[in-house]
Amino acid sequence: MTETDRDIVVLAALLHDIGKFYQRTGRAADEWGAMPFDTADTGPAGAHARWSASFITRYVPEPWRGAGWIALTHHRPQDSAARLVQEADHLAARFDRERRPQNERGEISLDRLEALLEQVNLTDDGSGPLSKGRHFGMPLQAFSARREVLFPLRDAPRVDLRVEYAALWDGFLREAEKAKRIFSGPDVSVAGYITTMAALLDKYAWCVPSATYVDYPNVALSDHLRATAAITACLHATDGSARFRLIMGDLNGIQHFLYEVADPAEVREGAARRLRGKSFFLHILTRTVAESVVGAGDLYDPNVLWATGGHFAILAPDVEVVMRPIQEATLAAQAWLWGESQGSLGLTMASVRAGEADLADFGGLLEEGRHALLQARTRPQSFLFERPELWRGELRDDVCKACGRDSWAGTELEAGKCPRCRQFEAIGQVLPRARTLVDLGEGTLSDAEGLRCLGTTWWLSEGLEAPAGSRRLVALINARNPEAEFLPAQGPGTCAYRFEPMATHVPMEGGDRGAVVEFSALADRAPASYLGILRMDVDNLGAIMSRGLPRPDRTLSKVAALSRTVSWFFSAYLDTIADRHDLYVTYAGGDDLFIVGPWDGILEAAVEVRNAFSAYACDNPDLHLSGALWICKGKFPVGRAAGYAGQRLEEVAKTLRDLTRAIDDTDKNALAVFETKVPWDALVRVKELADNALIPAVRDGRLPRAFIYFLVNLYRHFIQSRSGRRGGASLQWIPKLRYALTRNVKDQTLAARVWSEVPGLQHYLGVLASYVSLSTRDVGVERR
Repeated sequence: MTETDRDIVVLAALLHDIGKFYQRTGRAADEWGAMPFDTADTGPAGAHARWSASFITRYVPEPWRGAGWIALTHHRPQDSAARLVQEADHLAARFDRERRPQNERGEISLDRLEALLEQVNLTDDGSGPLSKGRHFGMPLQAFSARREVLFPLRDAPRVDLRVEYAALWDGFLREAEKAKRIFSGPDVSVAGYITTMAALLDKYAWCVPSATYVDYPNVALSDHLRATAAITACLHATDGSARFRLIMGDLNGIQHFLYEVADPAEVREGAARRLRGKSFFLHILTRTVAESVVGAGDLYDPNVLWATGGHFAILAPDVEVVMRPIQEATLAAQAWLWGESQGSLGLTMASVRAGEADLADFGGLLEEGRHALLQARTRPQSFLFERPELWRGELRDDVCKACGRDSWAGTELEAGKCPRCRQFEAIGQVLPRARTLVDLGEGTLSDAEGLRCLGTTWWLSEGLEAPAGSRRLVALINARNPEAEFLPAQGPGTCAYRFEPMATHVPMEGGDRGAVVEFSALADRAPASYLGILRMDVDNLGAIMSRGLPRPDRTLSKVAALSRTVSWFFSAYLDTIADRHDLYVTYAGGDDLFIVGPWDGILEAAVEVRNAFSAYACDNPDLHLSGALWICKGKFPVGRAAGYAGQRLEEVAKTLRDLTRAIDDTDKNALAVFETKVPWDALVRVKELADNALIPAVRDGRLPRAFIYFLVNLYRHFIQSRSGRRGGASLQWIPKLRYALTRNVKDQTLAARVWSEVPGLQHYLGVLASYVSLSTRDVGVERR
């Protein structure tokens, strides 16, 4: 087959089961005009293939409609192209689908897609039957950042869904028609069209089950079609042999790049915008590197399994004609990063071979890939031996006060900052209003509009438009733009169109057109004028990805779907929480977040994020978050504060304490605040007592502030000081508390509540007292 044939066969693989989507509407076959083919063409189980072929002949641009015959005959192939799709389909579906018992059958019009996160199980070896149950299903709506779309439904009634399917299908057809118009011109890109159709599937078929009748509906149609297309591209390159490469990449030096500031006192102005711009650059860089690798290997968008949070994974064929240009692209990306960041950022990549069996245990293959990455990290800059010219550089006297690096050759510092740092500040200012990112190739823009990244200029636009010559358009989905609208009414057919969730909310002065609020001003919104730095992440993510699903479910499409589902909580939904509390999202994606705001608002948001994630994860006890809240003054270097928060996250929140000290301690699943690990359930009880009783009592004079300081001393002398000792805390604190209540608290109802609840919170008295003290400190600040 020629290269053009390969494009068409991959497109056929991407759309080969789209007829299943139409089947679920329950509409009559002739209502939509199904092609008049019989089982001699489709096979006895291939009725949906007729509708797949009919869709392709009506909604795919004319030059690529040969994909229709391949889709029609993929169950009974009559040529090599259909046989490739059949084999890829079998490889994707054979391992993905979990059979129902013989006496149980599903119904396509009644069964929702099951929530994947409900099946995560770290307490079992994965070899036995599922133990989590099947209580959660997904809403049947086009993708959106809204909670009612993203979050699973508990015990949803088993009702006829054909009307919902029909509405979803009609929306898909309208946008497929729009894509057809865009890609029907003389100068068009079939790879761009494949990316665009994959994005339409992500939008409309993310909640549609791939199979329901004899299999449990736990694989989304979009995931199955993406996996089939990726495998087809690999099989084409290997002449049908199941020889694959899992390519994995990590960005190195992210923490240093984000947070290190050469002279914090000199560059406080613009720090918030600069940090946001840097975070955005890293986000774009991850995807741009992954797409450059795929482009070098002449592969397709579905071959990118994920690219978020500084990590990416790609499925490629294990052939030299593909791997050699990928290695060359890797060296080019590493060299560019070295020169661009002067060594502060790096790219580590590794690959492992895979065969047919590895697609069945993709979790195991992922673990092997991570091990290869760890080995590659021991030689992070080895590419420099192949590029000795990169060692040589001009030594200059003018060093940027923000990043500490020499200014670029031929450029000058302004206000002590290099052009790159000034560009990050400009991007941080305009990003919250941006609706789309457009790849203009080698085009040039002002720092306020564009960001250079690996030979590409990304234009940040407030509209939905792609100028002539654009290569990619990415619509940003968040609280500001919750609906996944990414196709313009018209645009160049050379462009690939898709959407990407990205949390971008920041507090603005005077509305959307104002300046980004600086961190010191955010601190002034809180009692005592303190800033809160919050970092949170998913506990045990490595184990979840490699062995969290039951052994039969650790397949390519399900592991990729697991990564995407976790990431969507942070990249798509987190922005809604930040918007509600008006907090500064520095980063949210992958499996973690970093937000900044008034310390009290940040603490409220931390509890809300934890509760929302529990609901998003089907209340699965094996899926939980840990976090760390660092509290500081508004002019404290935020990079240093972020480092402290990260340290507390790992060393306090995720560390199991001595069980003689606190029997309610948790393995992770906690917040580190006021130098103390507090399990989330205990934190809720601390806040309820403080917010509903102690803080109002201090404010209206019913509780003297001296009693709060007494609680601190009680904790330090009788509880904290005896941590780890045999027998735990001294019981002397109990009569002392009773005496202090009797003497200092005249409100008997308040005294009774404190006496009732404080003993159960004895290990968190320091947190309780610190929270009440900060919340009631009189600093004369008018609260927002």
